[in-house]
Amino acid sequence: MIDLNKKVFGDIRAREIFGSIPPAYPDTENMLDVEYKRLVQKIQTLSSEELKEIINNQRSLEKQVNSRPGAMALPQSKIKLYVDYNQKYIKSLEETMNNISN
Repeated sequence: MIDLNKKVFGDIRAREIFGSIPPAYPDTENMLDVEYKRLVQKIQTLSSEELKEIINNQRSLEKQVNSRPGAMALPQSKIKLYVDYNQKYIKSLEETMNNISN
């Protein structure tokens, strides 16, 4: 299991995804949306190597967060929200990296 104090999406920690507080809607969704927008604003200042490193890190974190999707005690709606926002962020990172390469 992942360390609950580990940052998994910007400044959002695993405990905020796995815990019952805050609730998935609207709190966690709003929190993820704000963090996503903040992270995307920073993308333009990153080098290709930094982008690759972040992509690899986010993929690894996603695997850790989503490693027990069937566990009944875990808030499935929050995990799904996290995965959706994380994949959206990875896509933004990849698009920026491709634009740098071209």
